[in-house]
Amino acid sequence: MDAALDSAGAAIFGALVTITPVRTGVLRAGWAVRKPAPLVREIVDPVRYAPIIDAGRRPDERGIMRGSVQAPEGMTAPVLRAVPAIVQISLEEAFK
Repeated sequence: MDAALDSAGAAIFGALVTITPVRTGVLRAGWAVRKPAPLVREIVDPVRYAPIIDAGRRPDERGIMRGSVQAPEGMTAPVLRAVPAIVQISLEEAFK
């Protein structure tokens, strides 16, 4: 079960990294996986402005919030929609 969890976590992590918009690379490089308990995985991005980008927003050159061009749905919402399929594939692979 732990292998399936690690596999699903790695797939979700990869999807988040891939979908994260890149201007400077700081936000994309900020993603990390934590294992606070045996069957728990947390994927976090501690970059200060991550919640703004995840809400589908971005500051323009004057600091005024605008809609994101690269990630209008943010990052987590599209990946969360794919989680059931990712978990299913990970379980199937783990129990072959």
